[in-house]
Amino acid sequence: MPFVWNKLPWYCLATLVVFCGRGNVATAGDLSPVKLVRTPEGGIQPQAVVDADGSVHLIYFKGQAGAGDLFYTKLSGSDLT
Repeated sequence: MPFVWNKLPWYCLATLVVFCGRGNVATAGDLSPVKLVRTPEGGIQPQAVVDADGSVHLIYFKGQAGAGDLFYTKLSGSDLT
């Protein structure tokens, strides 16, 4: 396959992504245990994020499909043990 100069930036970008991404790979020793908890009040479609303090911020849907509501709750470390 002949070398094509106009494709050179894509090769460089792919190489950069491969080498930069290698530093972010977690190993088995780096992983924390996972604890599964139920969504409060039987809510569905939960979306969660963990902040720098380790608190979990959770939003979830509850109610009829066309007329339900979104709810928010915050779970701190003591709520998760």
